[in-house]
Amino acid sequence: MEFVDVRRLAALDMHGAAGTRRRRLIVISALGAELAEVDALAELRSYSLRQFWVVVPFLFAVLALRQARRGGGASSPDNSP
Repeated sequence: MEFVDVRRLAALDMHGAAGTRRRRLIVISALGAELAEVDALAELRSYSLRQFWVVVPFLFAVLALRQARRGGGASSPDNSP
């Protein structure tokens, strides 16, 4: 499994796909090494997909805990056909 380069992710996030020219120049001057020869749009898509794979299982865990606390489940009377 490939680890996420946090500095590169921060640089891409601050650079953005639709940022202003001034913001891009500031980010490139501060974090130019992380953005050297990088396809920003492709990298942003890649990091977005990785975030999706983290958030969705976490969401299901939270929803399962909420359901367990309420005492609900598949056998509740509301779910019967």
